[in-house]
Amino acid sequence: MQNCLFKVKNRTNDYHGTKYDIIIGPVANDNTMPVINAYISGMID
Repeated sequence: MQNCLFKVKNRTNDYHGTKYDIIIGPVANDNTMPVINAYISGMID
């Protein structure tokens, strides 16, 4: 869940953590964005 919140804050320019991070891992598939958009719009919490 923390990773999802980071993505939402980063994509809405609301992230106030460290300026630079190195993240190594697989790239999310196309099914991730609809969930993030639903969270941002308040449809899910």
